[in-house]
Amino acid sequence: MSPLRSILCLAMLWPSLSCAAPALGFEERFALAPDRAAVLQELIPGTPEFYYYSALHSQNAAHFPEAARFLAEWTSRHPQPTPQRTLLETRQHFLDYAAQPQATLDWLQQTRNLTFDHARQSSGTPPQIPTALDPALISWDAFFAQARQQNAQLSTLTDSGLRSLFHRSLTKELPTEARRAVLARLSRPDLPGLTDLVLADLQSPESQGFGEFPLHRNLLLDQLAALLQARPPLLENRAFVETWLARLTPPDGLDPDRDPAVRLAWLERLQAFADTLPPAFNSLKAAILFQRLEVDLKQGTCDPNRLVAYLKLPRPVPYLNPTFRERADLFRDPVDLAADLSPFTGRGPIGSEDALLRRCLLHLLALNPDTTAFQPWLEATYLNALLAEAQLTTHPDAAASYVALLPPAAYQELRTRTDLEFDPTCRQDWLPTDEVALDLHLKNIPRLLVKVFEINTENVHRSTGQQVNTDLDLDGLVANQETTTDYQAPPLQRVRHRFTFPQLKGLRGVWIIEFIGGGKSSRALVRKGSLTVLSVPTGAGTRLTILDEKAAPIPFGYALLGSQRFQADTTGHLLLPFSTTPGPQNVLVGDGSGFTTLESIPLQGETYSLSAGLHVPRESLLPGRTAAALLRPALLCNGRPTALSALENPRLTLTATTLEGIPST
Repeated sequence: MSPLRSILCLAMLWPSLSCAAPALGFEERFALAPDRAAVLQELIPGTPEFYYYSALHSQNAAHFPEAARFLAEWTSRHPQPTPQRTLLETRQHFLDYAAQPQATLDWLQQTRNLTFDHARQSSGTPPQIPTALDPALISWDAFFAQARQQNAQLSTLTDSGLRSLFHRSLTKELPTEARRAVLARLSRPDLPGLTDLVLADLQSPESQGFGEFPLHRNLLLDQLAALLQARPPLLENRAFVETWLARLTPPDGLDPDRDPAVRLAWLERLQAFADTLPPAFNSLKAAILFQRLEVDLKQGTCDPNRLVAYLKLPRPVPYLNPTFRERADLFRDPVDLAADLSPFTGRGPIGSEDALLRRCLLHLLALNPDTTAFQPWLEATYLNALLAEAQLTTHPDAAASYVALLPPAAYQELRTRTDLEFDPTCRQDWLPTDEVALDLHLKNIPRLLVKVFEINTENVHRSTGQQVNTDLDLDGLVANQETTTDYQAPPLQRVRHRFTFPQLKGLRGVWIIEFIGGGKSSRALVRKGSLTVLSVPTGAGTRLTILDEKAAPIPFGYALLGSQRFQADTTGHLLLPFSTTPGPQNVLVGDGSGFTTLESIPLQGETYSLSAGLHVPRESLLPGRTAAALLRPALLCNGRPTALSALENPRLTLTATTLEGIPST
């Protein structure tokens, strides 16, 4: 049968569709009109009826391209398929057969789901099927070539396949589209040649800059350094700078809050990197320098060069030198004193700099009255007032030289002012074997009363639910020791005194030492020794290990959770049960001698899951015989293995189903 006759047969089998005319009698006028084109003028252009009759007229007149144009416009304006349009589209495919036979045959095969996969059967013909696999067809290179042919973005490659690209040094051959697709999928930076691939992408016009892909935030410090060496403008990219800062944080196991050496080393790394940044990062530079100056004061010193570097930054404070404040080029990127950069520096916003700046200047001007280094950045009145205060309070005999720098009211206020302040170098934490010593700056205090209170930390933790602070209410408590000392210093002189407490040596505990004099009171919280807790979730609860200040386990310690007391063993371990309200909860931890601390411990709920693996050798499944089955149960509590003895009244039910579908339990 010829292809044309087959097409006509299929056309006769196509279901007929009725078309509703736009108005009664239109079909008759259209069919009998000697000029059908004139009758089409009655229809509204753009309506489905207009396209239907126009396309039908073009097909009848053998204007097939024009009919195809009407059908295309109909589909574009009214996408919803209709029986009328389907009928004309089918008719159009058949009418186009003479000009485009293959297109019509392809359409028939696709729409009628025709397949022609029958093979001719002939006897006596030897098979041409190979009996061995060609290794070249199943090699990695063959699969990679197939993946490149299937998809330009290599989306068919698995994660292990992507890693193989780097280990085989094939990333340099990737086109731009594939390279960007690979970078978008990667998350781990430990791949050879990754830096070159990232650099090539950053240099391409398609790149949106560093930080476009999640992989950028996971790059290692040496990889970031290689990128910076090749592209110095990356220092202006905020995502690049934040990624670099994140790599400078102390490693796990080093606590900058408890170890000043770790904190200082961290700040030095931050400052070395911040010095290379442009003015757009002035807020970061100021935060690092501010914290570095705090560390200096706690060490009893202040670096004048570091202070000048901080003063040079444009800050919105009122005591700046007017000439410096009017520098529009410098104040294009002012410091935001409220910026919270704690994810990168470990401390909150600066807030107010006045107290720190004042202490630094007083310290330096007391040692050297030369203000030349600070004059370009600070207002003369503000600087002279600090110079006078620094010299008058440390060298009262030089009053005649510096009194003129202060207005009479300011001088009188300074003369009558009372100071009772702790030196910034004072410690708060001591080892039990250390001797406690506190340095105070006194001015206009003829008599000083010192009270020492030993704090029952367990009572405080139970009653307040908070750590012991200097704002603890001491009313009603009797001091363990009271001493009174008289002083006869000039009113202007500010004197540093050291107070030692040898009675606290060799003890572990918490004391509040209160200094009262001249109508002022200052308190110091002395903590000798410390307790830390390691918490590990287990299948039976939360296991705690109580450690002392030397990270050694404390035997026979205890933990209080509400009213329940849990005793530790000789190794310092104890087990907290599962909680009905999972989440962080305050747990009071003690060493057994009265010294306690309050810790927030994440407690677990109780969620069990039971699974089992069953294995039966297929060779043992014989009719009428007994087969051995290997069962391996796994009981999990919160996703962790636990003992099967926790199960009560366990039952095992096996259901076997034959090939005929008959179950047996």
